[in-house]
This record gives sequence, structure tokens and C-alpha cells, in this order.
Amino acid sequence: MKNIKGFMHHAMKSDKYQWDYPEKHKLLAAFNYLKIQAVTPVNALFFNKVTNKLEIPDFDIYMSPQEVAEDFEIFVPDYIILGKYPPEVVEIDGDVHWKNGKSVKRTNLRNELYEENRIKMYWFTKKQVFDLSLEELCMEIKGKQQDQNNRYFFLP
Repeated sequence: MKNIKGFMHHAMKSDKYQWDYPEKHKLLAAFNYLKIQAVTPVNALFFNKVTNKLEIPDFDIYMSPQEVAEDFEIFVPDYIILGKYPPEVVEIDGDVHWKNGKSVKRTNLRNELYEENRIKMYWFTKKQVFDLSLEELCMEIKGKQQDQNNRYFFLP
């Protein structure tokens, strides 16, 4: 591949990659309809491996991304809800999250770190987002948003 556009075109046509763009756009439309400002994150969420706390690394200290990865667990959610602290994130999990032991372990670690840092997570599977209509999706989000006691917002 000579450029990034060529790679993206090849990857999207390949059966090896399962892109969740249609589900992401549908979910974003539901959040926009409910006037909830959800955006694709510019940066990742960094969790200190020693303290398990959400932190922003001092990038002046680290010489490479590998050094950052040695000290931090790094997760990039599908969307972050703006104006919330601790942050609220939206995760759309596809089949890859349950295919092998490493993926399951990483997904479970993500969920534990989110819970420990009181990060609210709207969790969906690709199939759930695909199967629900936009109206049903909006009703589910609104219902889960009103449930203040729940740290994780799961769809049925």
C-alpha cells in the first residue's frame, strides 16, 4: 500500500477486518437526537499501571510510545461524552472482544479500570446497535442515563 487511503480501502474490503462504522454512526445519531454531545476521542485514556488511576502522562519525560505503554494501560473508547467528570464513555464491542483469551482479558481489564475510576460506560454490542431502530436506541440510552446508581449502562 502506497498511502493511507489505499490501506483503508483494502482493509474495508477485506473480510479479515470487521469495521463498525455503520453502528458508530447510528449510535452517534441517537446521542445527537437526545442532545448529548458525544465525540470521537482525540486522545486515549491512560491508567497508571501501579496505582490504576486515570492520569495524563507527562510526555516530556517519555522518549517513545513504548515507554508510555510500559507505565500505562491505554484504552481508546469509541466515544466520550463531553462535559462530564469523571468521564462517561461509549463502547461498542464486536466479536473481536470475545474471540481469544488475550482479547477477553484486555476487555475485562478495561471494564475493571473504568469501574475503579468511576467512569460511566454505555456498553453496546455491534449486533444490538444494528438490530435496534433509532427510536429504540434513543429510548434505551435515555433510560440508562436516568439510572444514576448503575456504573455500567448495558442494553438488554
